[in-house]
This record gives sequence, structure tokens and C-alpha cells, in this order.
Amino acid sequence: MVFVESQPTAVVLPSGAVVEITTQRWTPEWWDGEPDPPGLPQIWARKPMVAVGGRPVCAELAVVGELELAGWHGVWVSAFGNFLRREWFPAPGFRTIAAAGGAGWAAEIFDAAKAADGGRLVGFFDVFAWREPGEVLFCEVKVGRDRIHANQRSFLANALSLRPPGEFMILEMPQPARRIPAVRLPAAPVTGTSSQPAQAAGDELLISPRGVAHFAGCLHKGDDRDYSKWAWLSLPRAWERLGNGEILRATGGHRPAWSPDPGAKTASITARGDTSQFR
Repeated sequence: MVFVESQPTAVVLPSGAVVEITTQRWTPEWWDGEPDPPGLPQIWARKPMVAVGGRPVCAELAVVGELELAGWHGVWVSAFGNFLRREWFPAPGFRTIAAAGGAGWAAEIFDAAKAADGGRLVGFFDVFAWREPGEVLFCEVKVGRDRIHANQRSFLANALSLRPPGEFMILEMPQPARRIPAVRLPAAPVTGTSSQPAQAAGDELLISPRGVAHFAGCLHKGDDRDYSKWAWLSLPRAWERLGNGEILRATGGHRPAWSPDPGAKTASITARGDTSQFR
């Protein structure tokens, strides 16, 4: 995780007053694999995930983890699930700071901030952290273009009636790049009418939205020139390696966020103007 101090964020409270909140920009290593654990509900699986220790966690829990390295304890505060969480699923969530293992004095501060905002978690900052002997931190995590909204302004105004501004922070993270999926072709002998070795042109491949690999200029696509949903694969001996069953990731594309079709069995090969197609 890379940390950069940013200019404070000026937040306009419901009263019209303006408060400046300390802001940092954090650049994590985004997770580019499948959601984990399998069967995770879509409401959580679609959240941007950060790679921590080779496993995915949501951005809020990644912040909790980083704070723990500095001696803090913390929880992800989820208004949607109405829970506090210290670990990613399938670990259990909690309803109170005390149940999450928090100190009594930290629980009192959390409960007071919650009560001041009508006893709800809607608008509560994403991460609540505490550190002995008596420090607390309210962190709001903003990914990409997300900005402070009305419920968070209301929470901030009420919480500031109890706590000093220095205990509040906004953490900005850049929008993660679209996930580039892995593609696999079933092993098959490369045959064709051309005497040119297939791998000579096999370093540059096009990947269809269904996860099928094609040579550039392949006639199998017809005269459709719209590649806006396609990705490409540019690696040495890419065709040969795919044919041998190796999993390779697309290396770019205009919209490479499609999911490969594991049932795709078709590949096309073009060499010296001759096309051979096999299944």
C-alpha cells in the first residue's frame, strides 16, 4: 500500500458550515482473481477487492489491516449489513464494539457517535479504529469518483459535536482497472493448409467476449470491425501455449472485463491467407 498526503477535503455540513477533514490517498494492490469465498452474495462480491496476503478483502478491511500494523484495532462498519467486521467472509460479523473485542472506552465512543446520529449506521464512516491509551479514528474510504454524500455529512456534523476534527479522516483510493480475465483453449493439434508454422504468428492473438482466441485478421469473425468488447493477448508463443492447455491472461483491450466461456471450443487460425478451423 502506497500512502500520499493530500489536501484536506472541505466538507459542507447540513448547517452550511465547512469543515476541513484530513485526507490521504492510498494506492493498494487490487485483487484481479475471482470473488472469494465461492458463493459470496453479489452485493459483496461486486465490491472492489484488495489483495492482502494473497487473498481478497474489501477496501475497508484493507484499511483495517494497515491500521493494525501501526498498533490500532479496527472494524469495518457496514450500514447495509448492519454489522461490524474485523475479517472478510466467512468470518463472523459483530453487532457491537465490545463483541468485536474492543476496549470498553472505545465502545463508549462508538456508541455515543452512533446515538448522536439517531442510533443508525447509515452515514457512519467506513472504519472505526482505536488505540491505547485513548485514541480513536473515524475513516471514510472513497474509491474512484465516490464522494461524501448527505448521510455522511449528517453523521460528521453530529459526531463533531462530540469528537475533535483530528479524529476524522478521508482515505481516497484510485478506481481499480477492469479485471482482465484468464483464458484457456483446449489442447488441440494446430493444423492448416499453410506451410508457415502457426506459432510464427501466434504471439499476437485477439480474444473474443466469449473467451475464444483468434489470430488478428481471422476470417471467422467476418467483416465485423467492432472490437470494443474484445481483448488481446500479446505474449511469445501465445497460440502454442494456449493449445497446450496453459492459462494466459489477456494483456489489454478496450473493454476486457468480460468473463471467458469455459465451454468455448472453437479457435481459428490464419496463415498466408488460408484459414483452417477446428473444434
